[in-house]
Amino acid sequence: MEGSYFSRRYYQEYLHKVEREPVFDKSRWEYHYASHVDSWAVQDNKLKLVVETEPKGNPLHVELFFLGEQALMLRAGLGRLPDLELEPIMIKRMLEPVKPEVKELDDALTFSSREITCHIMKKPWCIKLTDKNGKVFFEEYTSGILRSWFPVYPLGYKIADGGTRFFESVYLRPAESVYGFGERFGPLDKRGQTLLLWNSDTTLTSSDRSYKSIPFYVTSEGYGLFVKTGSKTLFEVGSEYCYNSISFEVWENCLEYVVFYGPDLKHVLKMYTELTGRPSLPPLWSFGLWMSRCAYQNRREVEEVAQKLRNQKIPCDVLHIDPSWMKPKRCCDFEWNEESFPNPEDLAKKLKNLGFRICLWEQPYVPKGTSMYEEGLKKSFFLKDKEDRVIHIPDFELCEVAVVDFTNPKAREWYKSKHLDLFKRGVSVFKCDMGEAVPEQAVFYNGKTGVEMHNLYSLYYQGTVFEAAEEFFGKGNGLVWGRSGCAGIQRYPIQWSGDSHTTFEDMACVLRGGLSYSLSGVPFWSHDIGGFQGPKPSQTLYVRWAQWGLLSSHSRCHGTTPREPWEYGEEAVRIFRDFAHLRYSLLPYIYSHAYESCMTGIPIVRPLVLEYQDDPNVRRVDLEYLFGSGLLVVPVLNEEGYVEYYLPHGKWLTWWDKKPVQGGCWNREKVPLHRIPLFIRENSLIPRAAPVEHMGEKFEGMTLEVFVKDKAFLNYFFDENFTIEALRENGNLRLKMGHSGKTWRIIFYGENRPSKVNCIGGDLISYGYDDELTAVDLKMTPRSRECLLEIKE
Repeated sequence: MEGSYFSRRYYQEYLHKVEREPVFDKSRWEYHYASHVDSWAVQDNKLKLVVETEPKGNPLHVELFFLGEQALMLRAGLGRLPDLELEPIMIKRMLEPVKPEVKELDDALTFSSREITCHIMKKPWCIKLTDKNGKVFFEEYTSGILRSWFPVYPLGYKIADGGTRFFESVYLRPAESVYGFGERFGPLDKRGQTLLLWNSDTTLTSSDRSYKSIPFYVTSEGYGLFVKTGSKTLFEVGSEYCYNSISFEVWENCLEYVVFYGPDLKHVLKMYTELTGRPSLPPLWSFGLWMSRCAYQNRREVEEVAQKLRNQKIPCDVLHIDPSWMKPKRCCDFEWNEESFPNPEDLAKKLKNLGFRICLWEQPYVPKGTSMYEEGLKKSFFLKDKEDRVIHIPDFELCEVAVVDFTNPKAREWYKSKHLDLFKRGVSVFKCDMGEAVPEQAVFYNGKTGVEMHNLYSLYYQGTVFEAAEEFFGKGNGLVWGRSGCAGIQRYPIQWSGDSHTTFEDMACVLRGGLSYSLSGVPFWSHDIGGFQGPKPSQTLYVRWAQWGLLSSHSRCHGTTPREPWEYGEEAVRIFRDFAHLRYSLLPYIYSHAYESCMTGIPIVRPLVLEYQDDPNVRRVDLEYLFGSGLLVVPVLNEEGYVEYYLPHGKWLTWWDKKPVQGGCWNREKVPLHRIPLFIRENSLIPRAAPVEHMGEKFEGMTLEVFVKDKAFLNYFFDENFTIEALRENGNLRLKMGHSGKTWRIIFYGENRPSKVNCIGGDLISYGYDDELTAVDLKMTPRSRECLLEIKE
């Protein structure tokens, strides 16, 4: 009986198995939706309206104001609206100053910035947004009122379970595609899906359950919408209830959302991440390989793996130790298991001498019976219920645990101190597992409920650990390896995809999850190479996962069975080593794009629709991606090696043999185990280096691969920092780059044999021409701040 009782509790209190409720159900709940404008006024650049409802109830108080020339915020509630609360989701109030213009017409109001106009119909109520050319890009869905028995209402509220919830409905155009909402493992285009944004320990990656819920989406119409909330939220995106609308509901007594207009989706992501924050640049070593398993049981196993990686010449920078670094049933008390991992300082020193850093596992739950529990209990650092009793939940080991309340500043400092002690002993980073089990009945130190804080908990949890890392290693050197996520989590890199199964089908789901996460404003993301759980993966599955896993923003091998490449045979070792070398050789390219991501919010792993928004062929393509701006990666997702992929318009170069390929078409081929389809995009600059075994070694053998039709640009940010520009004019190709203390090999592909090569501001050491590759191949050392290479026809 006790086991059955714990199982039921585990489902409900830890896994948060929640049944979805529809937004609209007249038979169950009372609805009041916006009917007409009763009064309006302008105050402090805000348009304030009192809106009567149908059926008549408490009127809606609505505020509209611009956060930027292309960003409008709507706030709605009952009675006087409170001041806008920024923290913890938003980091700034405005993108730029805006002087709005208000006009009253007979039947409408217009509220305009220089770029967009909000049209408010007075009676019947309706809001729509247009660009400066009059194109409607956003409009409330009001036709759903006509569906009398199965209605879809515009802005309004409903009375449910004794409380008030707010909802909104937006018109969905017949060919419109919708992306985002966090890490969602289904198809990239969310049209047709119902999405409950309520974080959970999913235990899998092949359902609508999610570790990372972000109430932000973008559409092919060129706008994005962000619901500013951490509460439970439901989106019905052209779902089976209504194919013509996006409806959403928040479990709060007010509604706040922002509409961004690009129309370029990259610009939407830039605006969203400017408001909610961007990451600092993760340390270079984090872009190396992370090796792990669940779990290394003792020090000897860790040291053996470290030595074998070096003996096998497999580049690697981080070794991760899962919960076994603590004693069983002690997760998480932060007390080192000296019996299994004796003398941690000596272990850290030996691994450092081999070029490795240590990552340790944690969860934000403290088990009963530990000194850390007694300490936290005494100081009131744990979540409580409304009767002021500490809440306990079962964790993954079915231990009774308390949940740390990170809204208590003293609890944050206490929790950080546990990490600082371990940083002093040689640890470099923590894997912030879990964080999805906040109970609805919880009352936080800041006064908010578990419903309001459930998703936001990940921001407080990982933010606390990130701050501890910055305090110890210095500002800009923070890092976590987190699982849960919400709006704003991108400020605390990195997250990974959680507990996938060892199947090709799950591998595809994980890829889709990462692409959705990329379109949710998060630049960095990883996953468990080989899959996390289930039978030991086949050699083919392991290799195929590693090939694109090593071409992700961050790369980690991890699973419940060994994930070291030698566990899968000599052929797997050779292929894995080749792709690890490829990753490390591309680090100048990867890190340059990481720097761009931190400046702009544009992800490293990019769905094709982000780069080819106007090509309708890519709107539902979610089994391939661009790695940075210049490389297209096609994972192989089956045992047989068959792939079907789309190459967007323009010219491409195959990576492996540098052969030109014309895009704008679908392709199907069978790929040998040691290869995946990998292409260089036209107008790309790809800097590379000779691979190293770890980031402590010096990067040499610099190469720049140039494939340019008309122009290309790269902000090179690695061991040196300068811009590289290529421009073709009158048949001649010019390449500008800044001063470098290194000699570069530069290869220009797709070029005719030149009549002359000029080098100004640098030393041209040699050059030649490859007739087979139609490539100019030269070596030079840039000496001036602006070195110019000119390839004359």
